[in-house]
Amino acid sequence: MRSWRRARPRDVANLEREVVRRANPLEVVIPSLTGDVVRAGAAERFTRCPFHDDQHPSLRINVEKQRWYCDPCQTGGDVFEFVQRFRDMAFSEALTFLAERAGLNGNGPSPNDGPGDTEGGRGGTSPRKQYEHSNTSAHGVALAHYAEAKGLPEVFVCDLGVTEITVGGRSALRIPYFGEDGAEQAVQLRLALAKGERDARFKWRKGSKPCPYGLWRLEDARTEGRLALVEGASDTQTLWWHGISALGLPSASFTLDQLDGLLDGFTRIDVVIEPDRGGQTVLAGVAKTAFRDQVWLVTLGDANDPSELHLRDPEKFLDQWRLVTEAAQRWSDLDATERSERVTVTFRAAQELLDDPRLIDRIGDTLRARGYAGDVRPALLAYLALTSRLLDRPINLAFVAQSGAGKNTAVDFAKALMPAEAFHEIRACSERALIYDEVEVEHKVVIFAEVDSIPEEGPAASAVRSLASDNVMEYATVEKDAGRLRTRHIRKPGPTGLITTSTKRLPEQMSTRTLEVPIPDDERQTRAVLLAQAAEAAAPVTRPDVEDFIALQRWLADAGASAVWVPFAYELAAEVPARAVRMRRDHWQLLACVKASAVLHQRQRETRDGRIVAAFEDYAIARDLLASVFDALSTDGCTPAVRETVEAVRDDEELSASALADRLGVARSTLSSRAKRAMAGGWLVNEETGRGRPARYRRGSPLPEQISALPRVERVRELFECSTRHPGEVVPPPPYKEF
Repeated sequence: MRSWRRARPRDVANLEREVVRRANPLEVVIPSLTGDVVRAGAAERFTRCPFHDDQHPSLRINVEKQRWYCDPCQTGGDVFEFVQRFRDMAFSEALTFLAERAGLNGNGPSPNDGPGDTEGGRGGTSPRKQYEHSNTSAHGVALAHYAEAKGLPEVFVCDLGVTEITVGGRSALRIPYFGEDGAEQAVQLRLALAKGERDARFKWRKGSKPCPYGLWRLEDARTEGRLALVEGASDTQTLWWHGISALGLPSASFTLDQLDGLLDGFTRIDVVIEPDRGGQTVLAGVAKTAFRDQVWLVTLGDANDPSELHLRDPEKFLDQWRLVTEAAQRWSDLDATERSERVTVTFRAAQELLDDPRLIDRIGDTLRARGYAGDVRPALLAYLALTSRLLDRPINLAFVAQSGAGKNTAVDFAKALMPAEAFHEIRACSERALIYDEVEVEHKVVIFAEVDSIPEEGPAASAVRSLASDNVMEYATVEKDAGRLRTRHIRKPGPTGLITTSTKRLPEQMSTRTLEVPIPDDERQTRAVLLAQAAEAAAPVTRPDVEDFIALQRWLADAGASAVWVPFAYELAAEVPARAVRMRRDHWQLLACVKASAVLHQRQRETRDGRIVAAFEDYAIARDLLASVFDALSTDGCTPAVRETVEAVRDDEELSASALADRLGVARSTLSSRAKRAMAGGWLVNEETGRGRPARYRRGSPLPEQISALPRVERVRELFECSTRHPGEVVPPPPYKEF
């Protein structure tokens, strides 16, 4: 470490030239003024000359002699002559400037102050605290002060490309983030040393995208096979100074899974967990990475971070680091312990439900007891869709009904029985919120309210279609990075399910990727809703607790099986209608519903080779919930409500909208919703062509034949029992009892 003698008295006018010169090494001062990087050569260092248009570094710095020279300019000198020329100063002004910069004029600490030194000797405020306190002034943060506060040689910090610049009239540090190829990828500005109330220490240069600090050192670190992962640049620099390979996380919002692929080849990754919210965020993020099994969790005792551990005693840092890394806990061991404890608790709470053969009925009874009115099947279907998040291909549903019919209610009641981590809900947002939201959606269901509000050809619609089609959200967008346009591919790992709501039929590209669930809009359903509201108003209603249902879902996610074998899938595929091309997608949804039921009832089902064997009861449940949906699909969207509306108009008559509504006993708004669907199918025709005039309906094309699209349970069972899946081998039937 350099040794400076302190100038006495501490007055700029009396400072000796040599003291100031030694306190301001050229290899530090020049880049701090020019903002350019100093590169090391065999015997000298090089940087671009600021006194001419220098495309190739031609300014040479002799570190030993502390002299600089530019061959094209044919000029050079010491640090004073550089500052005089660069700042257009007289010698006395340059002397004052450099003395103030080094803190030799009484306004700041001397570079010779060691840990614990103050003006009066040993003890008192440490240099780190002293500099952090002085940083609240208008001087900002100087490179010399930063290096001293972190206990690192200024030359070492400078060699990392850190330079001192001016931002808003105050000193600041420019910290370059280089990519694996050594090219500058981003720039972070450090504006202060002290954290302060709002923590305004850091700012990214406009156009910079936060990236890990130290990527350009990864290749060398990979040869060692071991890496430390820490928060921030200063902790990374501290570990580098001690010869420890490290990588720094750029910000609290940076998720660890963004390092997947970058950390391939490391056999051990020591992740430092700081004792604050940021540390807990890092710990939670480990589970979502591909390298989690190589992670060891390092805690530093009563030290907050590696920098603080270093400042306590730099000479003993390596010994302390060895002790804390030897005491580190492997993440997989911690996860297994926590998972085992969690599974024990959730199983104890959910066992009665898991072992109940009437589980679906119990769920329906609970929904009604909590205030759900009328036909409970839409809410049960939403519940199964939420459960299907555990499968490799979840169910996608679209609840379509007029405003106020209860489409969101069905979803809300179902998700009330789910843990918060089972879904990600988007209510009102810009069309790009779903894409840029940093929430992880793997093995979750995205609930997107009113998806019809998204432009059909917009970027969000494309991302939602990707989600609905492939259960993975992908989107490509063009962004500006450091002034250059580049394509950014956004991919959120799945599988992910989709539940959405809409007041009108979805566009073709979306409707073929979801199962459209109609909500009853007849008088009977409305009456049931009114009575439920009256019951709640007439007397206090005690809603049943749902913690056991939430525990059930958590047990399924943590300890339950999710691979399901449907032995009667061939027979089912042979019986469902195959006229419509969309059945190629819808058939998967039907099977997913069967599988979701099997997952719920897995403790009552057989298992073979680690897979749950779906029973005929699971198909019976799926059929009960999906029969009306598939009937409508097989008749081009002719739901029972639409069929009723069309049949209310006789072949030889023409009815006004009000007359048809009266005949059906429904409100005009309900009729309007039904009529739009009937006209879309061509089964009703509006003879009124005048804009804004009451509609006049007549019959159009014949209604499609009313059929049951899903085969009866008994039919599937009969076919299964008569079939052989492999020559000479009869597949035993799954368990079955009357449903």
